[in-house]
Amino acid sequence: MDVTVVIPAYNAERFLGDCLRSVLTQTVGRVLVLDNASQDGTRGVAESFGVEVRAQPKPGLAPTLNLGYEAVSDEWIASCDADDLWLPEKLELQLRRLEQDPSLDMIFCGIEQFGGATSVPISYSPHRGTMLLRRSAYEKVGPFDTSLRVGEFLDWYSRAQAAGLRQAILPEVLYRRRIHDDNMGLRERDTSKEYLRMLKAHLDRKRAKAPDTR
Repeated sequence: MDVTVVIPAYNAERFLGDCLRSVLTQTVGRVLVLDNASQDGTRGVAESFGVEVRAQPKPGLAPTLNLGYEAVSDEWIASCDADDLWLPEKLELQLRRLEQDPSLDMIFCGIEQFGGATSVPISYSPHRGTMLLRRSAYEKVGPFDTSLRVGEFLDWYSRAQAAGLRQAILPEVLYRRRIHDDNMGLRERDTSKEYLRMLKAHLDRKRAKAPDTR
C-alpha cells in the first residue's frame, strides 16, 4: 500500500529532525513537509533529509493541511506534526490491520503525551497524528475548515462520522505527542466560541441524520 506522510511545520527547527527520523525509518512512500511561513531554519532541516518541501504562506493549520492532503496521489495519507514522533512499527502495524480488514477508511492508535508536567500519559481518542486515512475517504468528507483557529481535526472527524467512515483503533501506543510552550493548542487559549460552534455543527448533523418519529 502506498502512503504519503504530510508534516505541517511552523518554526519547527528544534524538533523536526527527530520527527523526520521517526517517520523515515518506516515504510513510507513519500514525505511532504509543509513549511507554514517559518522564520527559523525549518526548511533547511527538512531539505537536509532529502524530503519534499512546499511553502505554505497562508497562516493557519487547516489551510496547510488542506494543501498537503490535496497534493497526495497515493492511496493512503498519514500525518505527523513536526514536533511529534512516530514510534517504531507505527505504520507497519496499521497497514497490517488494513490487510486484515480492507473495508476500513481510517485507522488510529494509542497516543502518549510527553514533555508536560500535567499531560495525560496515554490516550486512545482519535488524533490526526495517529490517523492513517484513505485518500478517497478524505475526498468524501471534504477539507478541513479554514475558518477555525483550533479544533479543525475535531470538526473534520465529526463530519467523517456523519459520512459513515469505517474506523479502527489499534491497542498499541505508537505515537508520541510533545507538549511544550509553542504548541498551537496552548497558544490559542481564547477559543471557547470556536469549540461551541463546532459542537453546534456536530449536533446539527446528528439531528439531520436522526429519523423523524413524529
